[in-house]
Amino acid sequence: MKNICSPINCSGCFACFNVCPRTAITMQSDSYGFLYPVIDVDKCIDCGLCVKVCPANKVIKGNHIIRALAVILKAPEALLESASGGAASAIACGILEQGGIVYGCSSVDNCFDVRHVRINGIDSISKIRGSKYVQSLINNTFADVKKDLSDGYIVGYFGTPCQIAGLKSFLKFDYKNLFTIDLVCHGVSSVKFLKDAVDEYNKKYVFDKQNLKVKFREKRSGTIKYGLFIQDLTNMSYRQRFVNPKDAFTMGFLKGYTIRESCFSCKYTNIYRQGDFTVGDYWGLGKTQLNRDNGVSLLLINTSKANILFNQIQKFLYCEERSIENAVKGNGRFRYPLSKPKLYEEFHQQYLKIGWKAISKYRLKYKMQYYKAQIRPALANITMLRMLYLFFVKYFGNK
Repeated sequence: MKNICSPINCSGCFACFNVCPRTAITMQSDSYGFLYPVIDVDKCIDCGLCVKVCPANKVIKGNHIIRALAVILKAPEALLESASGGAASAIACGILEQGGIVYGCSSVDNCFDVRHVRINGIDSISKIRGSKYVQSLINNTFADVKKDLSDGYIVGYFGTPCQIAGLKSFLKFDYKNLFTIDLVCHGVSSVKFLKDAVDEYNKKYVFDKQNLKVKFREKRSGTIKYGLFIQDLTNMSYRQRFVNPKDAFTMGFLKGYTIRESCFSCKYTNIYRQGDFTVGDYWGLGKTQLNRDNGVSLLLINTSKANILFNQIQKFLYCEERSIENAVKGNGRFRYPLSKPKLYEEFHQQYLKIGWKAISKYRLKYKMQYYKAQIRPALANITMLRMLYLFFVKYFGNK
């Protein structure tokens, strides 16, 4: 066996890694930090399981959305720790209070060690809260989930749609005691790009790199700031909102320069969801009775068993029922994948030559777009004022 799927379609979901009976597959990093399966031909027995399990090689059936809600977690401290309105925390809490197991992405121990972890207590939910923006290591968690399910545990698994598709393909059939939660995904960057960005900022701000905390959102005084926030134990911090073009990492993520290539052809960017639940930011919320100061989550219920669990966790949430059309219209990832930047290959070639400094050229282009976007409304207002002035001069100036 040489290739499991085309590298351009590989999402790095780890399904092949988990299914191999001879542990012949390792996940190895490319030059940009993205993981791809590599087969040890001396161990491989050509059983073909890796090809069969790969979601890129088949259609993984999605679920039709049953209900859509705007939700906010009632617990104020947990809400402040959450990336948005805390919907994921409520689901996790509902599973854990029944003695279940939850798997989710964590970077608590090391901001450059982003991986899926297994938790079995409500006091551990904080480990998996917050946005990561970089792809996590799944490692053996698919196999661990299968064992937990066989042992009779209720299991919740949070992940990107491609990770959930990989888990479903690995498990082969739907377990009644499994709840999958897919995230509305922009695309994923790599830990290597993040580390390069932090190393560059470290030249100016001098962080204690052994004790770093990285966040991509920060809630303060009833507002949410988006960007790259780095803090060490000395409380020295770098804070830049993503609308500030100086933040090269966030620009690279939002514009797609540092995104995994398979994300540009993602087949899960539609309303047919891989998870029993879907969670994300509620963009385009409009009029609401909810307090949106600390974020509002979009919660989609996609299966009947998810609806039953929601009725149990509703006590943790402030909720507003919304139409499915309203819920999905504000986020393009329900309709199409992120567009690949025209200069994507050029940036990657430059990166191989000069490293993270390559982003500066593309950041300059972003700066120009940013400033044009800021200036254009002002110019429009000036033009309108001049037109009004000329109108009054013409018709009322001599009176």
